[in-house]
Amino acid sequence: MFSDVSGLRVGDDVRMAGVRVGRVDSIRLDNTVARVSFSIDATQQVFANTEASITYQNIIGQRYLGLSLGENPDTAILEAGSEIPLEWTEPSFDISVLLNGFEPLFSVLDPEQVDNITASVIAALQGDGGSVSTSWRRHRDLRSRWPNRIASSATSS
Repeated sequence: MFSDVSGLRVGDDVRMAGVRVGRVDSIRLDNTVARVSFSIDATQQVFANTEASITYQNIIGQRYLGLSLGENPDTAILEAGSEIPLEWTEPSFDISVLLNGFEPLFSVLDPEQVDNITASVIAALQGDGGSVSTSWRRHRDLRSRWPNRIASSATSS
């Protein structure tokens, strides 16, 4: 069960540790939650402490269902047809919400600076952790150079 599966489609990959182990079979709405059914290779096992997330696969927005071991100590093997509870799932991430948060900053930057920040965000979404720290450093440096312009731009929106 998920609170949001935006971008996930029937036929998308199911992955464990980044390795494709199955496919999404169906997605359906059940009251206010989305139920995602999937199948995995017979050689793989899903445990009671498995967490599921909707993750970006690439820059064009394709997603996959990621399965990973959680901190729950229950390591019993789940049988086919079992359910991963809503509280052990991570919903789809909407990149437009992230980019809209940058709007006050983008309004005071030149296009090359916007391109640099955007490239860093994309690299971070693709799993490049170094890009997150680089992007944060650039953002902090820009805010220190133009704090009044960014703050006034944010309040005038």
